[in-house]
Amino acid sequence: MEGNLYIFSSNTSNSLLMGKTGVIIQARMQSTRLPGKVLLPFYNNRTILDIIIETINSLELPIILAIPDDNDNDILENKFYGVSIFRGSNFNVLERFINAAKRYNLSYIVRVCADNPFLDRALLLGLLDEIKGPIDYISYKINGIPSIKSHLGFFAEVVSLDALIKVLKSTSEVKYLEHVTNFIYENDGLFNIKWVETKDCFDIDDNIRLTIDTSEDFIIAQEIFKINYPEINSNKVLSYLKDKKEIKSLMHQQIYKNTK
Repeated sequence: MEGNLYIFSSNTSNSLLMGKTGVIIQARMQSTRLPGKVLLPFYNNRTILDIIIETINSLELPIILAIPDDNDNDILENKFYGVSIFRGSNFNVLERFINAAKRYNLSYIVRVCADNPFLDRALLLGLLDEIKGPIDYISYKINGIPSIKSHLGFFAEVVSLDALIKVLKSTSEVKYLEHVTNFIYENDGLFNIKWVETKDCFDIDDNIRLTIDTSEDFIIAQEIFKINYPEINSNKVLSYLKDKKEIKSLMHQQIYKNTK
């Protein structure tokens, strides 16, 4: 069963007014390191998904929760979030995004991962402001890599439906079917890519990890979220963490543990 699609007007850019840009949140219950993490109580009985959707709602864009079509993920469809639900392949996530975008007539997709409760609204708006003309991919770059690959957890990315279709036609490699946009920025000569500048603060410390993959990540992020709530944004959180050597040491351990 699919939910209603809520389409709003927005003053962010002319392209948004056409109703062709929407947010697709990638979520599943079968996380290898922390199964069911998206539905665990994170703050005030709200889950990570609850918090992410609250942040995105303020953008006044259609929101689609794109989940796998197997039985393990029925609970995500049955939990009411007030957003549209699209179900597709568990393993071919690229195809899941393409079919979701086609179903809801989206030309541009704001891709959000469901493990980032610190998603920054201002940074999202910065990406949306760059949707001008025929662009395939829009992202921030942090320490020389696409922000979606960093451990910071503040970021989303924007990709065109046309670019995703081009990827699907170009490769059947499992890596690129699972990681939706990797092929684009690894083959930048084939795509029109826009890198958005960030403030210097994002280039200072690569030991900060606020994306959630493990139970250790979850506990650390919970405490930081609780202390900084209700003003959750990248500037405030980074300022809070600046002199927190013990916390950053724990984060560094998680980065090493999950990337070695």
